[in-house]
Amino acid sequence: MKKIHLSILIILLVPLLSLTLKAEDLCPEHVQSFGNTQIQQLYSTKGKRCFFRVQPRTTDIPMVYRNYLLTDDGLLMVFNSFSGQFNDTSDGAREFYFFTNSFNGFQWFVEGESLIVKGFDQRTFKFLLKTAQLQEMSGGKVKVADKVSPDNAGGLEILTYENIYLDAGFRLGASPSADQKSTSVVKNPQGQSCKIPNGKAYEYKSGSAYLKPKADLKSTVNVLCPQFSWNE
Repeated sequence: MKKIHLSILIILLVPLLSLTLKAEDLCPEHVQSFGNTQIQQLYSTKGKRCFFRVQPRTTDIPMVYRNYLLTDDGLLMVFNSFSGQFNDTSDGAREFYFFTNSFNGFQWFVEGESLIVKGFDQRTFKFLLKTAQLQEMSGGKVKVADKVSPDNAGGLEILTYENIYLDAGFRLGASPSADQKSTSVVKNPQGQSCKIPNGKAYEYKSGSAYLKPKADLKSTVNVLCPQFSWNE
């Protein structure tokens, strides 16, 4: 399959939260397959983050697929490959950021026809082994598009979630949060949303984006969207 440059780029985008144990100690390098689903765990010494990727081993159309990247500090990135070409429109990513309190390493196991992955805050993500596509996410309800297409914004929508999170949107050829001219959307369980400039959501250093502290984002949202209920 195509080398996923975005997955490596994402490692540098969000700062590591304070942990009782270092993510490096909780993140041994690991590759394993379960039917048509492959997982990969890797620690980035440069980005100081643990990431966990779930991807299909084979697809109906070569080089057309969707996979998922989870990190220890609350990032869910959905990567899409639309063709075997290598250009600015041949792939794209959708990013969601969740505020986290703890990380005790990724754990995974097979249950029936699904792979269960536990990550930050012991949140669980359920993937169908046949396709490696996300089925369920604890604390929320998701919808996954059957078709891998640049027209469906990465193919994953979070319909409901019990806490506040950040939707960085979809971007062709690069990380959406890395685009300083774009915006991200903060969403709450009540269905409210607040669009904020990426410059107010992330800090940019050496071409990479770093999520600002939760308190800073709350202050920004209070100013831009005073009716938004920040219930955390």
